[in-house]
Amino acid sequence: MIPINKYVTLGMAVVVLAGLFLVFSDEGIGEYDHTGIVHDIRSGSSGYTFYIDMSDGSSLKCFSRSEPSELGYYGISGDLSDDGSIFFVSDMVCFDDTS
Repeated sequence: MIPINKYVTLGMAVVVLAGLFLVFSDEGIGEYDHTGIVHDIRSGSSGYTFYIDMSDGSSLKCFSRSEPSELGYYGISGDLSDDGSIFFVSDMVCFDDTS
């Protein structure tokens, strides 16, 4: 029988456990078209416009029927307008919520 180093066993257990946390995480950040910090929220007659600053340094103007919170970290999905000037949000989740 080949002796197994206890540190190798412990290291493999940590890697497997970390992998399980990543796989079964309920936040689902990767499931959204864009993620970032929301700011400059303006109310309109049919919804809200705002900007989302993403980690690559870019900013995107968005429209949503539901109101985001100022400086919240959100994941959004939707469609870009034909002229590319605004992103119409169909699904939005705040990752800051603890409930």
